[in-house]
Amino acid sequence: MLYEYTKTQLPCLCYIHDEVEASAMTDKSIEWCNWEESEQKLKVNFTNTLSTGDETILDDIVVACPVETNDYPNPTHIQNTDTKLDEGGDNEVVVADIKDAVDKKHNSVIVGTKEVDETAIGDGKVVRYNSASEKLEYVLAVGPTGSQGPTGSLGTSSIVQLHRSADLTADNTWQDVEFDVIDIENDTDTLERDDVNTDRILVKQDGYYLINYNFSTWTSNGVANEVRVRVNDTTILPSSYQQSLCTITDAENSVPLTNSLSVSLSNGNYITLQIKASNGCKQQDVNFSIAKLVGSDIIGPQGVTGPTGPQGPTGSSEAVFGTEYENAENEGESSTTNTTFQQKLRLTTVSLPAGTYQIGWSCEAKPDDGEQRIAGTQVQVDDTTTLCYSEIAGNVPYPGEIPYGFWTTVSGFKVIELEAGSHNIDVDFKRAGSSGTSYIKRVRLTIWRVS
Repeated sequence: MLYEYTKTQLPCLCYIHDEVEASAMTDKSIEWCNWEESEQKLKVNFTNTLSTGDETILDDIVVACPVETNDYPNPTHIQNTDTKLDEGGDNEVVVADIKDAVDKKHNSVIVGTKEVDETAIGDGKVVRYNSASEKLEYVLAVGPTGSQGPTGSLGTSSIVQLHRSADLTADNTWQDVEFDVIDIENDTDTLERDDVNTDRILVKQDGYYLINYNFSTWTSNGVANEVRVRVNDTTILPSSYQQSLCTITDAENSVPLTNSLSVSLSNGNYITLQIKASNGCKQQDVNFSIAKLVGSDIIGPQGVTGPTGPQGPTGSSEAVFGTEYENAENEGESSTTNTTFQQKLRLTTVSLPAGTYQIGWSCEAKPDDGEQRIAGTQVQVDDTTTLCYSEIAGNVPYPGEIPYGFWTTVSGFKVIELEAGSHNIDVDFKRAGSSGTSYIKRVRLTIWRVS
């Protein structure tokens, strides 16, 4: 800071720091000056000869100047005289600019107007404002969960559907059905019709599959048709077997026979459809298909987590067709004379999400032989919604006719809406006629989600 000391004999102009450092006096320069407290004197060392009017001071002579209140008044700082530093030099700077910079400086832990709390600082962390502490704090750089992505498509099932264009005349031995028409074959990496052995459908991926067959049958004599599906020409799929009596004698009024079942198959398996009948029984419009249940063994990817700040990218969705698969079966034979329905098989599901489901069923039923002998069957959901009801009649045969006491397959499926939660699916049977006994066996139930 700049101070001025006034005295006629010795005018001084000095800068004051820890000790007095002289910068100029009249037209001569001062090498140094120092205040001696014990002597109450200001000692000044001049670099050149200095004339004061009363005495001559030679080079490098220390001049003792008495310092008293009346001789040297209190020094007074001359305001607004320090406008620049190093004026004219390479580092010239305006003092006002230095003051402005100092006024605007920040504490090293201040960003904007907020203090930075470095307690939790670490790799992979970012600074985020905490309104509770009113500080900027270090937190893990994990963004908020992105919004739900759009509903994914149900995907495309792998399907092979075959058709036999010519009628088949079955004999009394099991024979493989050969197919000459491929209606659908959309993914040969998963399913493929064997071009050499045209009765076979080749399975190329592990998974759950839905198998269907249907045809119409007629004959000149009442005979029994038997149908089944085999794996690798050795293993009979239990749910595939059907037996049905045919008494229709013309093709226009032929009896349809159909079945569907879901199975687990492995890469390298193949399936074939077999039919057995006698007395010139004919089968026409034979269809055989298999489809892989999409989603039964596929879990969609998890939605992407959005970064801090703007909305994260859209998450992907998973296919639902074929999920929530469950099945139940009871192969044993049961009978009843009760005219109210008796439960043969119940499938109690796990807690299901709300959605559209397909329920499939099959069983074999018959009454005993005799007039007014009728076997009744039904399929219900939660003991309230009836999906199927059927009656199979028996009768005393006319001379030369075959009795009606054959096992008859009852099968089908229904697509329904189910609310969220667990559900009961039942197959029931009863005596529907005025007398006799009703029988049931080989009962199966399946359910899976459609959408």
